[in-house]
Amino acid sequence: RKLEKDSHELWTGKVYKHLKNPNMFKFTEDLSNRQRNVSKGTNTCEYILLHHTGVIWEGNIKVLLGETWTKASVHFLVMQDGRSYKLADPKWITWHAWQSSWEGRIDMNRYCLGIEIEWPWFTEVQRKKAIELTEHLMAVYRIPKERVIRHKDVAPWRKVDPDESFFRLKGGITNWKLWRFLLKPKEQWNV
Repeated sequence: RKLEKDSHELWTGKVYKHLKNPNMFKFTEDLSNRQRNVSKGTNTCEYILLHHTGVIWEGNIKVLLGETWTKASVHFLVMQDGRSYKLADPKWITWHAWQSSWEGRIDMNRYCLGIEIEWPWFTEVQRKKAIELTEHLMAVYRIPKERVIRHKDVAPWRKVDPDESFFRLKGGITNWKLWRFLLKPKEQWNV
């Protein structure tokens, strides 16, 4: 019952009342109306799951919208040049984690907002935009930084993304745990 109520509030926008400006993140384009690869049910939006693509290619958008032969999908994509796309409504269960488990749960697609980061190398503008998006989602969905996780965390037997070089800090230090510790939602919650 409580989950149904929380989900209803989440999708009717009532949950956003804790934010001063829930629309603070601006996407280059919202393409979610074109998404073809989603599952029935509602995503609980309890985690943010970070990924990287295997290639730099404008076709990544089509692949992640289900407009090609693949069955992959994700909620958000951040390109190397900093363009960011909303590819699915956050309430939809997208197909980005596949066989996965974390904290006693399986099929993490049902619990995670997926962010795909274009790779095989990362740019500073892209890192900045991905951090901005992550912090925005943390604020909107009240996701604590401990629940920002990597694809390699939920499927270590088959995945290695995102590449550690994404988590480079000032001074050239690469440290996932410190990177996550430094995340700060853009607006404080009124709790």
